[in-house]
Amino acid sequence: HFERTFKGNTSFNYYVGSWNMQNAFELAHMFQGCERFNQPVDEWFVTRYHYRIKVESLFEGATAFNQPVDHFHLGDCQNFSRMFFGATAFNQPVAKTGPGSERGWDMSRARNLKSMFEGAASFNQPVEALNPFRASSVERMFANAVAFAQPVEAWFTETTQRSWRTGNDGDQLDLL
Repeated sequence: HFERTFKGNTSFNYYVGSWNMQNAFELAHMFQGCERFNQPVDEWFVTRYHYRIKVESLFEGATAFNQPVDHFHLGDCQNFSRMFFGATAFNQPVAKTGPGSERGWDMSRARNLKSMFEGAASFNQPVEALNPFRASSVERMFANAVAFAQPVEAWFTETTQRSWRTGNDGDQLDLL
């Protein structure tokens, strides 16, 4: 269990990149509020294929964090809510960059993407390949991610548009 390990420790910025994370599945809130944290985690071998893997709010409020995370294997993760909420410096790839790519996330089983990049002011990476077609909650996914200017049109199918309707009139998609 690594859930909430450093939560709220605003000055935390120690190297944790060599930790064995192979069987870790509770990472939620681990660096939440660690404003100075900007250490590499690219040696983490996060491969636990399990529906219970938790990454919500993992880097929430980690305002300095800008390290690669595209090697995490999160294929069975369902809740990505607030993962980078307020991580204002974060601007690293998360999606696969091409056919056969070893790096990049498979989000085909993701259910909750609410506020995933909200307030991640620097984030502007391609996300179309994330394929979040099963997601039922995408509200505010890119709200206040002021640099974000990537296409997401491929996400909008008849099914996703029906399930992603928000607002009083049910006509708006509230990604921003």
